[in-house]
Formats: sequence, C-alpha cells, structure tokens
Amino acid sequence: MRKVVCLICFVFVAMLLIPANTLAVTLVDNFDSYATGPVNTVAKPPWTEAWNQGAAASTIAGSGNQYLVAAVSPTFLAAQTDADWRGVTAIPNADTATTLFLRFRAETSTANSSFGLTDMATPTGYQTGGFGDYANQMRVSVQSGVLGFDVRNGGGFNLTNRYPINVGQWYNVWAVVNNSTDKYDVYMTTGLDDAITGTILYQQTLQGFRKTSTNPLVDFLAMTQGGTGGNNGLPLDIDDIYLTPGSHLEIPEPATMILLGLGGLVLRRRK
Repeated sequence: MRKVVCLICFVFVAMLLIPANTLAVTLVDNFDSYATGPVNTVAKPPWTEAWNQGAAASTIAGSGNQYLVAAVSPTFLAAQTDADWRGVTAIPNADTATTLFLRFRAETSTANSSFGLTDMATPTGYQTGGFGDYANQMRVSVQSGVLGFDVRNGGGFNLTNRYPINVGQWYNVWAVVNNSTDKYDVYMTTGLDDAITGTILYQQTLQGFRKTSTNPLVDFLAMTQGGTGGNNGLPLDIDDIYLTPGSHLEIPEPATMILLGLGGLVLRRRK
C-alpha cells in the first residue's frame, strides 16, 4: 500500500512539473488507431477523401507507426485533384497564436501536395482542381526540376524562397497561425530537433493566408494534384498532427501519454 501511495504522489508531482503549454497540446491525429487501407474505408469518420476525377487513392499505411498517404490514383490525369480532410478544434477568428505541428515525407521526387488549415467544414475547391479553400497553405512540389518546400503568401508563391527536401526523409513543420490578422510563421527541422526562433523559414510580416475570412479555422486539409509526371500517385506521407495554443516550437509530447504510462505502472504494482 505504501508503494502505491508513493507512486500516486509521484504522478501528482509529475503533473505539476509538466509545463502548462504541454498540457494544452491537442492531438489531431497520429493515425495509429486505424486499420491500414483506403481512407474512406478505414478512417471515415473523422477523415474524408474526395476527388474530382480518377479514383480514390489516399490510404492509411505503415507498420508499427502509421501515417496518412495523400495521393492521386496511379494513372492520374494532369488535372486530377484529391483532397483529404478532418475536423480540428476550432481556432476562433480572434485568436492571435495557435501552432499547427505535423511531420511529412515525400515518397517520390515528383510529389505535388499541399497541407494546412481551412475555414471550410466541407472543402469544395478540389472539385474544380483549385486550392482556394486554404487559409495557411504549405506545399511540397517540383519547381524547375527540384523537389522543395514552400508556402503560399496571399496571391502566390515566392519561387525564389524555397527549401529543397530529400525523398524518404521525415520533416517536422510548425505553422504559428494568427487567425486575427490572417498571417502565419513557418519553421522546419528534421529528426528530433525542436524549432527555435532562429530557424524560422517564413515570417508573419511577409506571409499571409491564401484565403482570408472572419471565420474560425475548423479543418485540416491535405490536397494532391496530378501534373508533375510519372505514374506513381505522387504520394506524400503525413503524420503526428497537433494543435497547441500559443507559439509552441517543441515537438509535441502530450502530457496525457506520460500520465497513461505512469498510471499503468501504478496498476501493475497493485497486482
């Protein structure tokens, strides 16, 4: 009994030591709770996949660690556009800082995908091959023969301010979104490296939403479009999507996971 009491005290102290901003981390999805297979078969709801032509292509894949594969069908047409979305905790129009975190990996050198947040509960832009539903739009694509990462600033992309990426490597991305001004900061690292102020790629003073509105942001949206060549479906892997109030530049480690582990220790000791 004394050991159990000590362990309970340890859990309580651990809770006090966890920073408040960590406790506020919200897991949108890490895809580990689904079976593998087509998105609309194994992950709907909360996910929805829709496309304007061709066939369903996006899947939940992986062994041990699962992830979303955003793609178009392998025999895609140039204008085929595939969209995958799910709801998130709404970010009010008055909100000045919420951080979207995720990881991505390009499976091929012809990737052509975007991801970010939207105020559309049911996006419709994919129907005409458009990306106008995005608030903050981040993109992995081929420009001038080079696979790279860039972000949308209002009416267009700055093609001189792109960052080359490697096929098969996971990247961490943070977008600190200011919904009140329709602006956002973007950071990117690899491995287990947290972001720091000095690693900022795009700053709010220069980066505006593609679509401005006075609505809350309510969905995470990933879109893939044909047209960059090859018949491989242009797959982009996305994993570990989180939202955190404020500017949170660490790789999220939700307190709930820590506490579940400690709780399990208490239960084992009681047996």
